[in-house]
Amino acid sequence: MRSDIEIAQSTTLLPIDRVARKLGLGEEDLERNGQYMAKLRLPREKRKQRGKLILVTAINPTQAGEGKTTTSIGLADAMNRLGAKTVLALREPSLGPVFGLKGGATGGGMAQIVPMEEINLHFTGDFHAIGAANNLLAAMVDNHIYQGNELGIDRVVWRRCVDMNDRQLRSVLSGVGGGTNGVPRAEHFDITVASEVMAVFCLAEDLSDLKTRLGRMIVGYTREGKPVTAHDLKAEGAMTALLKDALKPNLVQTLEGTPAFVHGGPFANIAHGCNSVTATRMALRLGDYAVTEAGFGADLGAEKFLDIKCRLAGLKPSAVVVVATVRALKHHGGAAKAELNTENLDALEKGLRLKDFAEVLYHMIMDEFDAVVDKCQVTLVTDRAQVEKILNEEAMPRYNKRDDRLASMTDEAVDRFYTCILCQSFAPAHCCVVTPERLGLCGAVSWLDAKATHELNPNGPCQPIMKEGCLDERTGRYETVNKMVNEATHGAVDSVTLYSILEDPMTSCGCFECICGIEPMSNGFIVVNREFKGMTPAGMTFGELASCTGGGVQTPGYMGHGRHFISSKKFIHAEGGIKRIVWMPKELKDDVAEKLNKTAMELYGIENFADYIADETICTDCEELLNFLTEKGHPVLEMEPLM
Repeated sequence: MRSDIEIAQSTTLLPIDRVARKLGLGEEDLERNGQYMAKLRLPREKRKQRGKLILVTAINPTQAGEGKTTTSIGLADAMNRLGAKTVLALREPSLGPVFGLKGGATGGGMAQIVPMEEINLHFTGDFHAIGAANNLLAAMVDNHIYQGNELGIDRVVWRRCVDMNDRQLRSVLSGVGGGTNGVPRAEHFDITVASEVMAVFCLAEDLSDLKTRLGRMIVGYTREGKPVTAHDLKAEGAMTALLKDALKPNLVQTLEGTPAFVHGGPFANIAHGCNSVTATRMALRLGDYAVTEAGFGADLGAEKFLDIKCRLAGLKPSAVVVVATVRALKHHGGAAKAELNTENLDALEKGLRLKDFAEVLYHMIMDEFDAVVDKCQVTLVTDRAQVEKILNEEAMPRYNKRDDRLASMTDEAVDRFYTCILCQSFAPAHCCVVTPERLGLCGAVSWLDAKATHELNPNGPCQPIMKEGCLDERTGRYETVNKMVNEATHGAVDSVTLYSILEDPMTSCGCFECICGIEPMSNGFIVVNREFKGMTPAGMTFGELASCTGGGVQTPGYMGHGRHFISSKKFIHAEGGIKRIVWMPKELKDDVAEKLNKTAMELYGIENFADYIADETICTDCEELLNFLTEKGHPVLEMEPLM
């Protein structure tokens, strides 16, 4: 049997310009790197996304490897043979695993991306650029301290990196000798793919967004505990300059000539474990289908792909492929790695038991709810009819009862609000403020949920905010809220309002269900849900709107929020309330219409207010929107100008 490299080297590759032509790209779009590799210039104008996204993940990984990359490549090749225009979007391999246990990450057998030697080694130099940017920041931190430490850095948390599994550098003593050699301290090196630079690089929309994300990275803390960022050191510009070419996606091909964007590669155990947003979006814009993968297993890489990358970039997979090999199941069943190619039905059976899922659930419940749960029994129901019966007759009535109770409450009726910082793992500058009338941005945490969370875990993510020191009732500005948010965001945010979108609006993480954004021509606001992939009258898609407010950014005129907040009496209250809503996707409008109409009737005496709101079936252009609002006599036309 031929080896992977023998198969790859015996295949005649297409010139990269021919691969590009399959995607409708010309020479002007390419920056060649040899005959079979190229970087794609980032388009000045963003093309409309047209493709459907397919995610490949796997069961818990083993040393044997589950074959996510091989499956992704084979799937893309197969779909192209069937006439479905499919593009791959994969991660770049790291040198450490290439020269270590893994031995490469370009697939195997007849399902490979090529040229495999170049991809597995230096490729186009992206990782070198990321390492250089990371270490430039480290050097600037230490030089700042040496030159007088104007920022008062007391504790450095920024690590240097190298793209190699060099265990000698995991923990070292640096700055030995003092003086011009720096300040002696314990230093830790990361592998390049574990650098935060790699993580933000793969989430960046463009160079401007990359610069902003780099600037927000925390490098250390002062003696008072205040975070010091790359922006404080004025480092983000130089770092962006080092990364300007690296940010351009790399184009290669499979053995069958399927176009493949291979770009970026953070590990899933320390970051989101996916290729770059720029590469995935380019694949979606140029193909009818885009196949991508997430690192490690479904419980780590896929979860992070869905919770972080999809939310920040406005992506939604149309299908998910879970790779579950017999070899892996046998390994999970106790078989040694050396014995995985030998038939072992006993190990196979032990590796696939529903009882294991039940045991995991049991321990999670007992761990998280130990304050109120003494005993627990887990029963797994697999019959669809029975599942639907439990859902409709038991679960939903309880949720509805909770929602009815919440609907009867007002912000004025309680003496405290709550924080929620569950999303700070990827948005450290964000803190949700949850009130009875303002649920968490993700739509999953209500005031009652936050209250219960705090009671179960007093030191957890939901902390009470005593409602004191009201500075402005109209905007919902409180001294205690500002103080708590400032502390929760490590000083990144000084002031927020609860009911305004123009004056210090609430920050957003990336988990928000919807975005409210200003539409100046109509003097109103549009509201867009994550599931909507089309264009809005504001001239931006959901993903583009998300770039204005995600990641803890506070941008007047834009705000992430939950679905149920739309019909709240407190929604954009400071700007005139729901009368300002002029456009929503039809699915969202239909979903909230009943409650929205009820609120509009109570507040303004307007019947069937949802009929006054346009959607994509009516218009996606701001001028057409204004014509519709005029025809309908929308109340926003008589309101005070927003700007």
